[in-house]
This record gives sequence, structure tokens and C-alpha cells, in this order.
Amino acid sequence: MAEQAEIGWPTCEQAGCIGIRLAAARMCLAHASEEETADALKLVGETGAIDARGVSITPTLLERILTAAPRRKKKPLIKGCRFEQATFTGDAQFGEVTFSGDARFGEATFTGLAWFDRATFTGDAWFNQATFTRLAVFGMATFTGDALFDVANFKGPGYAQFGKVTFNGKAWFYRTAFSGDALFGGARFEQARQFGPLLAAGRLELDDVQFAQPVQIEVSAAGLCCRRARFPSGVQFRLRWARVVLDDTDLAAPSILAGIPAPSEEILAGRENEIATAWQRLPAGELSERPQLVSLQRVNVAGLGLSNVSAADCRFAGAHNLDKLRLESGVSFATAPSQWGLGGRRWGGREVIAEERAWRANPDRPPGLAAAGPPRTGRGGWATGSPACWTRGRSPGSTGRCARDARTSRMSRAPPTSTTARWRCVAPAHVATATPAISLARARGDGWSAAS
Repeated sequence: MAEQAEIGWPTCEQAGCIGIRLAAARMCLAHASEEETADALKLVGETGAIDARGVSITPTLLERILTAAPRRKKKPLIKGCRFEQATFTGDAQFGEVTFSGDARFGEATFTGLAWFDRATFTGDAWFNQATFTRLAVFGMATFTGDALFDVANFKGPGYAQFGKVTFNGKAWFYRTAFSGDALFGGARFEQARQFGPLLAAGRLELDDVQFAQPVQIEVSAAGLCCRRARFPSGVQFRLRWARVVLDDTDLAAPSILAGIPAPSEEILAGRENEIATAWQRLPAGELSERPQLVSLQRVNVAGLGLSNVSAADCRFAGAHNLDKLRLESGVSFATAPSQWGLGGRRWGGREVIAEERAWRANPDRPPGLAAAGPPRTGRGGWATGSPACWTRGRSPGSTGRCARDARTSRMSRAPPTSTTARWRCVAPAHVATATPAISLARARGDGWSAAS
């Protein structure tokens, strides 16, 4: 009796089963007689509602439930469902199903494929603390109400697919963990103001996403790919470990990308420690807790500020409004090797961007600053390139070029009015504003001067 009181519903009399009893039986839907099951499914057809809390649901039983449900445009229509703590023992095929009331899958377990492709949720969708042991596919689904994936555990070794999903209500991925990749390419978030904190052992893909509201994105992941994204009201990235690609993203609104010292949630910190060693052995190159910015090519950085990130391998080719990019505390670039100059004076140790490193290391030294290929040591001790990006093993932006005129461009540091140091990059008149020259050079003391 104590177990039943804890569960909160009258349970099946089958030993070890916590499934809710049918209204006119002492067994659950999985263990009832054929006659009792037929009566229950007939009721589903009449009302469109299903209560299968705690029930072990096979693919065959799920197919019978969806076949019995009412139809909307020839597809199953479920007018309210309760699958809390249910176990789907095989593939769960909910593709193109319409859930017109609240859909409750809290603490459910999916042991096979969880297929919700093109599903429509007109009420709230509860997947809090659900466990997905294989692939989870929500591609092109529509959530009209709130979507709650708090503390959900995507344990599948492949990926969780949320591509082109529309979240019209709030989208909660609080303390969510992904054992593989988390793919949200093309998703639209209308009301979400917070995304995460979440953990992805693989990469988090946010290509082509749109957030209508100002949003905070907190992620621990091996990589963050956020190309062509739109944040009209601004975004705050709070990151750990990730190699970050932001190509073609519009960051004109006030935004910040910052490395954080620890996850804000302790439960994620424990999981992160379990996979940190594996992250550090990735073929893409050694990762560290401090995120690495890999590419800002063709990005509008007018509103962007960087803090506690490495930009040593970052490509800036084609970026817009670089004069407005804010470099706050803890932003580092690669360092030029020391060399002997004219008059026997030794110079070097200044900070340089990846494009200059690539150009100087090239023995042929073509005009301009071209993005580099694999890492190598060029002439004068210049090391070029970056480790192969985590994005499919290729270095991002292999064709981008950044204009540079070492004699006429200059970099200056404006007197800071706060803790934020603002950098101004001034390009020569003949250089297009889309690709202003960037070259960092540290002089003795606190002064900064142009590179030669």
C-alpha cells in the first residue's frame, strides 16, 4: 500500500507492475484481458483521452491505441494523454499525431526510437525527467503551449533531433543532458528567454535558429555551431568547453559570449566531470574548460562582447562592425614568435589573429590574409592553422580572406569607462568595411601599437 500511495494511482494487480488500473478492471492496459482492452480502446475512440500512467507499452499496444483514437486530417488526434512513468519497450511512433490537450510524458522511459516527427502539441507538453535511451526525433514538430524537457536524459549514443521545431510557448531545457549531439537547426523560439543550462557530450547545433526574445543560453558541450542564427533582441552565451562557430550570425543587438568557471547546476557538474576526459582526447584537438572561438566569419558583431574565451584560432574574414566588437577580461589571441629586427633589436610576443598567423607562416606569402589549412610551422617560427574543427573534421571557413594593411592600419585601445576595454580597429580607406584590418601588437607597458 505504501508503494501505491507514493505512486499516486491504483496500480495493476500484476506482480511488479505499476500501471494504472483500467476503470472497469483490476489490471492495467498491458495486462488486462482482450475484452477489457477492447472496451478501454473503444473509450479512447469516443473521448480521445488516454491514461496509461506507469504502463509498459509495446509497439503493438501503442499502434492499437493510435488506431482507436479519433482522426484529424486522417491522423490520430489525442485529446489529453497521461503517460507519466510509462515505459515504451520498443519504438514509440507518434509521428504526425496531434495532441489537442496536455501531453504528459513526465518520467517516461523510451527504450527504442522516440519518433515525434511533425507532431503537433496544442496544449502543454511535459517530458520532464523523461529518459530516451536511443534516438529521439522531434523534427518539424509544433509546440503551441509550453514544452518542458527539464532534467530529461537523452542517453542515446547518436543524437536528439529538434530540427525546424516551432516553440510558440516557453521551451524549458533546464538541467537537460544529451549523451550525443543535440540538433536544433532551424528551430524557432517565440517566448523562450532561457535555454539551458544543459549538457551535450557531442555538439549543440543552433544553425538557422531564431529567438524572438532576449535569451540566455548556458551550455557545456564539445562544440557549439550557431551559423546564420538570428537574435533580434540579443543573446548571452554562457559556455564551457565548446569550440564555437558563429558564421553569418547577426549579433547587432547587445550580446555577450562568455566562458563560465562552472555549470550553474550541480547535477550537470557531476555529469560533465564524467565526460571531460573524453572531450580532452577528441581528434579535433585538446579542449579545455575555457571555450574556444573558432570563427566569426561574416558575422555582424556590432553588439557582441567577448569574455573569458580563447580567440587564438578564430577567423574574422568578412566580419562586419569589428570596430564595435568589445573585448572584455580574459580574451586571448595567439602570440607571435620573437624575431630579430633592424638595428639588432628583438621584437615579438605581440598578439595576432589567426589570419595573420596563416599568412606569415606561408612560404609563398600570398597577398592578404587567407584562412589556413592544417596546422604547420612556417617561416620565421610562425605556427599557422588551428586543430581540425569538431564540425565534421573540417576547419571552418577554409576559403575566407581578411584584408590587412600592416603599414596604414592601426589598433588602439580607448580609455576604458568601465571594466570593459573597448578596442577600435581602423582600416585604411581602400579596405572594404566588411573586412576591416585587424592586427594586434603589444608594446612595452600598457600601450598598444600597430603590427609591422
